[in-house]
Amino acid sequence: MEMTKEQQVVMDEILRWFKEQKNQFITVSGDAGTGKEMPIDTPIKTPSGDVLKGDLKIGDYVIGSNGKPTKVIGIHPQGTKQSYTVTFRDKTTIECGLDHLWSIYTPKLKTNKRPPITLSLRELMDRGVKSKSGSNKFYIPLCDPVDYTHKELPIHPYIVGVCIGDGSNLGKSPLISTPDMDRDIIDYIQTLIPDYITITENRSSACPQYRLKDADTYHGNRFASFFGDMGLGVKSVDRFIPQTYMFGSIDQRMDLLKGLMDSDGTSRGNRIGFSTKSERLCGDVIELVQSLGGTAIKRVYDRREKGIEYDVNVKMFKNPFMSKRKSSNWRFSSKNPPSRAITNIKPCRMVDQVCITVDAPDNLFLVDNYIVTHNSFLLSCLPKLLPPTIRIAYGAFTGKASSVLLEKLKTANVWSVNVSTIHKLIYMPKIRKEEDGTEYIDGWELNEDLPYDLIVIDEASMVGKQLFNDLAGYGIPILAVGDDFQLQPVGDEGFSLMVDTDLALKKVHRLAKGNPIIMMSQYIRKHGVLPRELNTTHSKELFWYKKGDREFINKIPYQNKGIVTLAGMNKTRKNLNNYIRGLCGYQGADIINAGERVVCLKNNDMLVGRTPYDIMNGMLGTVKSIVNTKNSTIKRIHTDFDVYGDTIPCECDVRSFGEINASVLAKISGDPGNKEIAHKKGQKAINMFDYGYVLTVHKAQGSEYKAVVLVDERNYYSTDEDYARWLYTAVTRSSNKLFVIKGYS
Repeated sequence: MEMTKEQQVVMDEILRWFKEQKNQFITVSGDAGTGKEMPIDTPIKTPSGDVLKGDLKIGDYVIGSNGKPTKVIGIHPQGTKQSYTVTFRDKTTIECGLDHLWSIYTPKLKTNKRPPITLSLRELMDRGVKSKSGSNKFYIPLCDPVDYTHKELPIHPYIVGVCIGDGSNLGKSPLISTPDMDRDIIDYIQTLIPDYITITENRSSACPQYRLKDADTYHGNRFASFFGDMGLGVKSVDRFIPQTYMFGSIDQRMDLLKGLMDSDGTSRGNRIGFSTKSERLCGDVIELVQSLGGTAIKRVYDRREKGIEYDVNVKMFKNPFMSKRKSSNWRFSSKNPPSRAITNIKPCRMVDQVCITVDAPDNLFLVDNYIVTHNSFLLSCLPKLLPPTIRIAYGAFTGKASSVLLEKLKTANVWSVNVSTIHKLIYMPKIRKEEDGTEYIDGWELNEDLPYDLIVIDEASMVGKQLFNDLAGYGIPILAVGDDFQLQPVGDEGFSLMVDTDLALKKVHRLAKGNPIIMMSQYIRKHGVLPRELNTTHSKELFWYKKGDREFINKIPYQNKGIVTLAGMNKTRKNLNNYIRGLCGYQGADIINAGERVVCLKNNDMLVGRTPYDIMNGMLGTVKSIVNTKNSTIKRIHTDFDVYGDTIPCECDVRSFGEINASVLAKISGDPGNKEIAHKKGQKAINMFDYGYVLTVHKAQGSEYKAVVLVDERNYYSTDEDYARWLYTAVTRSSNKLFVIKGYS
């Protein structure tokens, strides 16, 4: 999925920070979540860049088929529906639903110069996209060149295009290699460079070389600095087009394309192309051509000893060359102009979809790859944008939060990074060996060194002062990301990484706009209380109850693993755990049963190497069995925990289930003589679990659940700010459904 413009801006700042490393830390805060039917994660072209369709709102502007901004005048959520992938001849694709409308040309309509017709995807599938002879039956219109605003650029776009193609040593002393037959390229550049840049010629090599030198040596080479700041001081295999240049005006982008085509392009009549060894540059050129109203098809060739080469077959309505030699060879073919034919339609996934209406005469707007259609992570990007040699470690405060982070990285196809709790990342255990040979963890000490170039902290609002200071002590760049409105670290009043963050993301991405859960979280951020207008709302996402609605409250499927109940007070947690156990058919506060849900109460410091992963505070598990021990009065609880997608078995003494006191710990530790020592030893030696149907919001922080039952306890918090943060943190634990119970007693 493409980044939104807002995400791109933030990512550019992060990359600039990491490159310069003027400061060790950078903090980023973000709010929770986030035609006819298209998935809400469909990128839509707007005057300021791509925006996900689900993030659009009435009054926003998108790009119409004429390349001009057009206003969104209607947004219509369609719910979760089957989505289909539509593939075009140029290998681009887009997803939409069966009822999505397409503006369509047929070969006959094109020949007779008739206007397009409107057909739904369902109608296209019913008619079939191929004729009996196998030719394409349906074409969509191409967009006019997109009219982005003029940008103030440090170097003329044509020079940048030539240097990306035929330049070298760009970050130090830019050099362009150009044969004599294309000398007019250098002559044209001579008219574009500022007064402080001079061009010197070197004819000692097989191909003449032209160096761009700064006349004022006191400032160094300013062109080299500009190229370096844009990240272009790299080898040809890593070349790309800077984002600022991708969104220049039509003339600026056309000059950029001419520079690229004059350097690494070919011209043989209407058959023109661009060659590069950089896959990223190949994709950028394709997008550039599409934004100018043309089409581009990528082809990959294995040149064996020369490596992989990427060729782009380019078709344009205007001459994409400046140089006389290549420009004179170009011909526009009216018989084979740029076009987009539909070649295949197939089902892909079930996904939330939305329809938008735009204020355009033809009702058309542009989506990803500048496809004309009808009305209707951030963290996972880092490894893909940084050099592969950069070693990244991801960390979170709780085991559950790190587990959630790992699953999200896997979903984004990011595998080559280390993910763990911050504690596990920087500390190593002090081992104490008992007389019987048993090894216990008896404290923690810092690792001497960490083999990483960048540390990324997720859910940074939970990280306390001491832990952060220990992490910062390694001197490694730290990117801290979190929600600045969630609960702050317990016991560290006045300290929070999410206060006055360097960067901020404010657009909601987790769920579709208009979803009551997201509406509620945004309302809480603004007003600090639950919205009154939702008091009687029931929808597929939000269920609202009062304390008297006992019949409905009892019907909530609490035993479903995807549902977690959240409360403010520990007393409420204990009382509701017993109440829900009764609803689920379990009786007796002191009788644990197989199948029950439990929560880990403390980080598992039991035996070194006991399990492949740590069982961490806040993790949920399911009791598999209750077994007897040699002592007939003591039983063991065998439990399975879901850790990083794996099922990890763990067990505890039934006597350590729930809240236990020092004397019980002393008995379990086998050393009741000194209760203070025994209490400490007992804590180290055992796992502590409790019933896990209900958690406090503090315990759930950093986790995400498919459904949350929120027990609103306004009186628990003494200040309005504390209550608002608690409420917001609770609501944003839900990714799908939210049950709110007001006035619990």
